[in-house]
Amino acid sequence: MSELEFEQENEPERAFEEARVGIAMGLRRLVTQGLNEQLDEQAAKGLEPETNGMSVLIMRTAGKNSSRAVLAAGHVFEFKVAVAAMNPKTQEGPTGADIAIFLEVLPQSGAYIPILSKTLLIQAKVGKLNAKGELSASDQHLPGQIAQIQRVSPNDGFLLVYTDQGAYCIEIAEATRRLNGNTVRTTHFSDAGEMLYRMVICTSGNEPSIAPSALGPRRDTLGSIEVADAAQRLANVARIRPVEEAIGITLTVADGNP
Repeated sequence: MSELEFEQENEPERAFEEARVGIAMGLRRLVTQGLNEQLDEQAAKGLEPETNGMSVLIMRTAGKNSSRAVLAAGHVFEFKVAVAAMNPKTQEGPTGADIAIFLEVLPQSGAYIPILSKTLLIQAKVGKLNAKGELSASDQHLPGQIAQIQRVSPNDGFLLVYTDQGAYCIEIAEATRRLNGNTVRTTHFSDAGEMLYRMVICTSGNEPSIAPSALGPRRDTLGSIEVADAAQRLANVARIRPVEEAIGITLTVADGNP
């Protein structure tokens, strides 16, 4: 094997491409199982769905796994999670998104130019899954919230619905099509973790103007974004109120060939 061939096989970009599906599946399982376990403990009800779900799960994950090594497809990655509570909600209001997830893949520790940089906007609601297999959510602010996510990130966000049977997600484009008055009702939905899966495999979170690399937030010495700063810059660029919760997930290629 030539020196050039050796370098190409150990490129950080190649390491991530080989591990991408495995990482995506792992995040999908973590979010789906974690949210469903929480909903078993605390029924999804009331007008503050974020207290039941995503932010609590990620906070727990951040506490346990704020920085740890993970192995995927034979490659080692440093996995870091951070959460910022921007504007904790006391009642449902006409904000355009409850949650922003910032996902980045760095080629090495201390790098400031990511291999991948994405932002996903999510609106959380409490809803119902009926015997016909229809998932629904209803709220007077929902039409405006969906419209605002569509404006900022066309066809690229999600509606996250907490029910007494688990947590599910609806593509924002599907939510737009199925909106009738103040209610979204559809049979086209997925387990909640599908949102993270699609981010990693690059079929969601693809609006370039709101990616961390475009927002230019402050970064720590390891290259990870400062989540609160990224969320404030997102609000400024998108001309929206700050999201309720900002979540940062950073994967750093630690060893391309362990």
